[in-house]
Amino acid sequence: MQTRSERIINTGQTIAGHYQVLERIGSGGMGVVWRARDERLQRFVAVKQLLLQPGLSVAEADNARQRTLREARIAARLQHPNAIVVFDVAEHDGEPCLVLEYMASRSLADVLGDRGALPASEVAGIGRQIASALAAAHGAGIVHRDVKPGNVLIDDTGMAKITDFGVSRAAGDVTVTQTGVMAGTPAYLAPEVARGQEPTPASDVFSLGATLYTAVEGRVPYGDTGNQLALLHAAAAGRVDPPQWAGPLGDMLMRLLQPDPVQRPDMAQTAAGLAALARNPSTAGSAPSPISAQSPMSAQSPMSGEPTEPGVGAATQPGSRSLPATSYANRAGAQDRTRGDRGRRRRRALLIAGIAFVVLAVGGLGLVSLLDQPAGTDPGEAVAGPRSPVPTPTEPTETTQPTPAPVQPAAPDLSGGPIEWSAAGQLVIDYYNGLDDPASAWSMLSASARESFGGESAFREYWSGFTRVTAQNAQGVTVNEDGSVDVPVDVTYTTEAGSRQEKQVLRVTRKDGQLLIDSVAR
Repeated sequence: MQTRSERIINTGQTIAGHYQVLERIGSGGMGVVWRARDERLQRFVAVKQLLLQPGLSVAEADNARQRTLREARIAARLQHPNAIVVFDVAEHDGEPCLVLEYMASRSLADVLGDRGALPASEVAGIGRQIASALAAAHGAGIVHRDVKPGNVLIDDTGMAKITDFGVSRAAGDVTVTQTGVMAGTPAYLAPEVARGQEPTPASDVFSLGATLYTAVEGRVPYGDTGNQLALLHAAAAGRVDPPQWAGPLGDMLMRLLQPDPVQRPDMAQTAAGLAALARNPSTAGSAPSPISAQSPMSAQSPMSGEPTEPGVGAATQPGSRSLPATSYANRAGAQDRTRGDRGRRRRRALLIAGIAFVVLAVGGLGLVSLLDQPAGTDPGEAVAGPRSPVPTPTEPTETTQPTPAPVQPAAPDLSGGPIEWSAAGQLVIDYYNGLDDPASAWSMLSASARESFGGESAFREYWSGFTRVTAQNAQGVTVNEDGSVDVPVDVTYTTEAGSRQEKQVLRVTRKDGQLLIDSVAR
């Protein structure tokens, strides 16, 4: 009989005939995650191998296998640019392995462990993406049930994705959660779940609010304590300390963290509200810096609620079994240190702004984009290729490529200083990834960009010609003489006939404090 260690996949092995294992990128009590290459489709993937604990009964072992298969079924139902996709279920030594989308990234928990609390506008941008994915999940009848920083992955372009549907519940699906085991992490549980009620979409809304609260405040909403019972008691009582550093984001957070689930917005409303805050840094706190400027990204696909090896996706959120809450944020809950960190960030931002103005004044020299940070891997590693086998690319039809009207650039509003490159890049990615909500995407365009489409009805008709549009890699931002910025981005257009990827460059300006796309945006 093989031991547990003998069943672990090794580097160089081939799983299911075509997944070549390259390196281990994460591990936990229930399994190991590997980066692998799909030799058939020529793309990188993450292979999540289930490892059964020694001493499990036959029923318990079967329960664990069924939970893995259920995770695959549920995640496969959700196709969204901000959710990690399950591609396949393979088998190794009789145990199931999930084949997932590979994303060179770090968890939000790791980012917070390195940087401490994040600027409110950066948190709003992350939250908008995750809320968009969860809104799609709820629309498909899926409740995630374990939204927390460890299950939010962020790459070096600012793209965020929700992962680990291991304890999720889909409508009509039979539960395999063990009796007496509560789904979710106490620090992020909605009050009704902490009291023993069944999780609902409103519970995910609360957990997302708790996750964003932690990101902007540097502590969980129930207070800094490593005592699981104390956290659970505070969660059941719905006691949330009002945020101190969230600025205008604070109102949104308190709506998400309402003790009564009926009083919370739904996830689609949450996504729309966070998108508005993320697009307007002047009203959502200090503007974000790209995560890659702080620390390099590491490949990760975390195991839900399990301790991980250092450097390969440690889930350091409070309330988990990996680290106590006191070691979670850099300042360890000390408000004086937080104020100092914030002050230093503000002074650094002012210094950068002053330098930018000097450079523009003396000759309009090109500025190196903060977004243009190499990931240290070849382009194929940034995202695990297309989400499904892609048909042979075809030329666009005439109905989807009308000649755009010329756009007369609008004079940017520079009263708030230079446009933040990371915020501009996030706006462009949000625009393309959010075209399934035309009203929201339309609101991101300036008046002149709207005119290039010939009105909102023509805008909707144009984009209805595509079954899907996604964007990534908003890198290499440059500053124009008038203060606007040009944002290059990789856009993938999918129609019934096939898919193609193009490099687009969109101009971003600021009008009345709001960032807007001010060029032909098709």
